[in-house]
This record gives sequence, structure tokens and C-alpha cells, in this order.
Amino acid sequence: MLDYPYMEVPTRDGVDFKPIIQLRLPSINRSLDVLVDTGAQTIVLPVAWANRLGVTLTPGQREISGIIAGESTPYSVGEIQLELRRAAQIVQWVATVAFIDNPKRSLFGYLGGLEFFHAHFLGPERRLLLDPQSNLPLP
Repeated sequence: MLDYPYMEVPTRDGVDFKPIIQLRLPSINRSLDVLVDTGAQTIVLPVAWANRLGVTLTPGQREISGIIAGESTPYSVGEIQLELRRAAQIVQWVATVAFIDNPKRSLFGYLGGLEFFHAHFLGPERRLLLDPQSNLPLP
């Protein structure tokens, strides 16, 4: 089980605590902070990262809409290897990810992400537990 403390995020009124985790991109040995969002339909990353990753993009079949993306936003999809690490545990898988221009925040949503984990949000403790499941598509 991967155990993440909520990240402290400065606000105008002080600080807030959010389930933000580091999603590793092993092909370029980099990490990206992503908000774990049960309402997001997929993993959403900036399109600029697709170029760094050398991902071949395909236009998405629908548009992403919602608070983070703002109005309906066209997107492209690409398949990449992802990784989560906590202590000695490393979990890797291959996922189809949505890439959009300048998202307000990168998201770890259902498709390609949460669909492969049991997620336990421990609000009072400000912790997120992610338990990888057997349907995780290995690289």
C-alpha cells in the first residue's frame, strides 16, 4: 500500500491540504505533482510533457470538461509508462493519458489511474492510501 501525506498548499487565507502525489515518468526520470481527483475522468497532463516524453499523440474522441479544464477542452491521448513510489514500494504501469494545453493542475483521475487502485482518503489524518489492484497493466 502506498501511503501519501496530503500536500500543504498555500492559499490567500493561509494553507490548504490536498491529496497531491508525485507521479513519476520513468522514461525521462522526472516527477510531476498531480492532484488525486476522484471526479476526474482520466489522468490529465500538460501537452508540453508529451513532447518531452516522445509520445505519439492521437486526438481524443470527446472533450474534457469541468472545473480544472474550464470550458470543454479538446485533448490528445498518448500511452506512457507511469510510476508511483513510496518508501521501498514501486508500482509501474502503462496508461493512456489525456494531454491538454496548459491545464490549471495535472490530475490523477479514473481512467489510467484510479481504476487500478483502491483509494482511501483519510481526511482527519491528511493521508491518502493507494492500494494497487490485480488489473494494473504492467509495462
